[in-house]
Amino acid sequence: MKSTADNYFETSLEHLARAQELFIGERVDRDYFAHYLSGLAVKCLLRAYLRIQTDGFESNHSLDYLAHRANLYDLVPVKKVEEYATIMAELTRRWNANHRYFSASDVKIYLHELKADANQRGDQFRNNARYALVQATEIVRLGERKWEK
Repeated sequence: MKSTADNYFETSLEHLARAQELFIGERVDRDYFAHYLSGLAVKCLLRAYLRIQTDGFESNHSLDYLAHRANLYDLVPVKKVEEYATIMAELTRRWNANHRYFSASDVKIYLHELKADANQRGDQFRNNARYALVQATEIVRLGERKWEK
């Protein structure tokens, strides 16, 4: 089956919904999966917009790179472009497609070494999952508002 822009778009919404459910759930590994699915939701959204522009497949997994290739910033009001660029840069720093091969403890180590949320109190892994979910929700909702079928 060839992935279409609509397939990627619908998958983006599904992954975001799963991430939200996991984040508020009781599973022990909820933060790991909420973190991963949040980034994956953004990636699918970007692939949806990229697929509209080109029929080819982009093998690069960097969220920031895909955001530029998919012209995400064309969807953003001019006064918010810098804000969204900062969000994408930080998500790209914290989320990596290779995390699918990492255990939850490996992702914790990765985020700890980045010093992501180092100045916040409480569970840093939980804080990172929250950050990824909030920012992914912002980006996916932007894409959803602008989606043309």
